[in-house]
Amino acid sequence: LNRHELNTVLIASGAGFEPGLRDPRACGIIDIGPTTLALLGLQAPGTMTGLNLAQADGIETQRREWVAGAGDFRQKLELADRGSGSILLNGSRAH
Repeated sequence: LNRHELNTVLIASGAGFEPGLRDPRACGIIDIGPTTLALLGLQAPGTMTGLNLAQADGIETQRREWVAGAGDFRQKLELADRGSGSILLNGSRAH
């Protein structure tokens, strides 16, 4: 669970996307569906937990760490909490 395994890459071009923009917001694969539907002018069903990344109002995130373990092993997860849920950013062995 390292940050390289968890990266979601999305490259898009067309209406709704600013050329050359690199979006630093915490996002994940769950955001691709709602974003695509919104760009097509369709409403995402309520069962989708992702967010529309094409919205200009931004996504508020708060980063936090969570550590758990058993015996001598400890695992650390780094999360970005968003109003609709959390995005896992990184995982590593906690020392």
